[in-house]
Amino acid sequence: LTPCRAQDSGALGIAWSDPPNGFVDVGQDRDAEGRIDGIDRIQIAFAGPVELSHEAIKVRASLGVAPAVKRVFGFGSEWTIEFDRPLPPGGSTIIDFLDRRAMYKLSFAPGDLNLDGVSDEEDVLSLERELVTAAPDVRRFDVDRNGSVDQGDLSRLVALLAGNDGGPAWLGVRAPIATDGPAVCCCNDLTGSCSRSTQSCPYGSTPVNCPCTSGSCSTSVSSDT
Repeated sequence: LTPCRAQDSGALGIAWSDPPNGFVDVGQDRDAEGRIDGIDRIQIAFAGPVELSHEAIKVRASLGVAPAVKRVFGFGSEWTIEFDRPLPPGGSTIIDFLDRRAMYKLSFAPGDLNLDGVSDEEDVLSLERELVTAAPDVRRFDVDRNGSVDQGDLSRLVALLAGNDGGPAWLGVRAPIATDGPAVCCCNDLTGSCSRSTQSCPYGSTPVNCPCTSGSCSTSVSSDT
């Protein structure tokens, strides 16, 4: 029997990706020298083999200018996509594959380390607590993107919030959420706060029943309403 080709019909699932689908990047949007910084490459594995090209990938951003696809390479179900610049900070970027048969979303909220939807002094406290743990979460707390979590990240976070690196001051900024897809309410695993999202809950949070209420985070039942 000849196996069906995944791109021929129907929805196409994402088996895994790096960064994960729904990931919120909270690192610096520019380095200490003022150069633009952030995610500019993703790796993705679909649930079945596909033929992927530049034309089969559509990128849109909820804020700012969406990056263009610079390079696509891989085969079968596993592919790497490189962009001509990092994802725009302050919002969400949605990537549609093969006429929206698969959808992938990343958000970029510089400084929002506790994932409560706003970059502020609470994020500094979150990083200070993380610095004294035995195994800091590098993916989440490596603000300066050097591969480790240390005092340098604390300095970069303070500069990021204040705008001392020549970029925008992120203190008090709330990132807009892209509106595609069903709504889901998410309980922040660290703060216990509930917020509304789309597609899936971001890294560090758990889906709960909508709408968000004072008791939302006492349950862990998911909802797509």
